[in-house]
Parts: sequence; C-alpha cells; structure tokens
Amino acid sequence: MVTSTMETLGATRWVEPEGGTLDIRSWDTPTLLRRAGAKTKGISGINGEFEYPGEIVAPSGIAHPTDAAASSISPPFMAADGKWYAFLGGGPKPFNDKSGKWWVLIVKANGPEGPFIYMPEHAPEPFMNPTGFVENPLMARIRGPITGKEYWTVIFDFLQPEVTTGNNSQLGFSCSTDGLTWPVENAQLIDMEKGLPSGTSAWWRAIRVPHQLIDEGNGLYTCFFSAYDKEGEFESIGKATFRVKEIVENK
Repeated sequence: MVTSTMETLGATRWVEPEGGTLDIRSWDTPTLLRRAGAKTKGISGINGEFEYPGEIVAPSGIAHPTDAAASSISPPFMAADGKWYAFLGGGPKPFNDKSGKWWVLIVKANGPEGPFIYMPEHAPEPFMNPTGFVENPLMARIRGPITGKEYWTVIFDFLQPEVTTGNNSQLGFSCSTDGLTWPVENAQLIDMEKGLPSGTSAWWRAIRVPHQLIDEGNGLYTCFFSAYDKEGEFESIGKATFRVKEIVENK
C-alpha cells in the first residue's frame, strides 16, 4: 500500500494593519453558486476588477437536488480519468440521513468552467470517520518522492472540536490515488499546536479555513489559513509549513 502523510513544522500569524480596508461583496443565493470573472483575461486579471455576480457554476436542482443549501464550491480539478470535478459543500443542515450536518459532494462538469452536475454515487463523500464535520476541502496534486506515483490530496476544515467546544487546533488531510476514491482510513488529523516552537502557545481560539498547499520543494508545503483569535473572529491569517511523506508498505 502507498499513502501520503503530513506533519506540521510551524505556524505563524498575520494581522490586518490598523486602518487597512477590506472589500467584501456577496450575494445570498443558497444552492446557486456563481463564479466572479475578471474583466481582464489571463494572469494580469488576478487582482480584478471582477464582474459580479458572474456565471452560474452550480445550478440549483442540477448540482444539488435537495433543499439543504450548498454554501461553497472548490476550484475545479482534473481526476485520473481526465474529467473535471469539484467539491460542493454545505451545512449545518444535513444533505441526507447519512451526511451529518456538514457535508461534501463531488460534482462533475465537461470543463473547469462548469456547470457542475450532481453525482449520486458521491453524495455525500464521507472522507473520514466521523463524517459530518468536513468543510472546504481543497485539492493539491503531489508526486510521491519514493515511487513517483501521483496523489490527489485534500486539506480541509475539521469542524467537530469547534462546534462542540468552541475551540479548534486541528486540520484534516487525506489522499486519493485517482481524485475520486477517498478511503476514510487515509484521513489524518493534524494538530497545529504540536508544530509550535517550544515554550510558545497558540494565538488562535479556533482554526478555520486552510488554503491549498503550495509546493516549496523537498517535500515541504506552505499553507495559509484563517482563524478566530483569542479575542475576536476572523481577524487573523496564519501561515503553516508542512512536510508530506510517502509511506510504502510491503504486503
């Protein structure tokens, strides 16, 4: 068996400077997710301006046929079969009697632009045990340094500690050999406090959204994440460094 595992090597914090501004635009369309498109094409349009509300990428009743409102969709990814997929998530209203309160579906499209279509065989995708606490999985493709094998990996919010105690220092991580098959035994919880330098304590009350892994080479990956700090909510952005290892087990 070949799997990937991850450990945290450290986590630091960024705070919005006093007097800084943040431009937030949103629209309330449960189960109807749109993509805001840059007015300038190519990489030069990455900082905007953007057209709102943008194209529909997850149509109500097509990507998501229940009344449990979806609230997020991941960047699209290509699986091993050469087709395009995305993770569609929602909560706290359960998707069905197997999903738990927070759930993720895998949806498919003909291309990265969507629209994305419901797949009953992946509705929901449990990812781990206990299920029902996975939110915002984000994909990164990683090549194993030992075998050269390609993995589809996700890093995600693990909500159970936060929704039960109000505190959380854990992130979730898992890997797949094809992007569509996610064995629950591959899931791993990463305790961010264990990566802090000796003698320091966590600056966060609850870690929230981890962003896609950034490959820094030599098995090291950077991950930015948002967190509630000790006094307020969502004031801070953190940066963590992880090491991803490939484990080869002889049968």
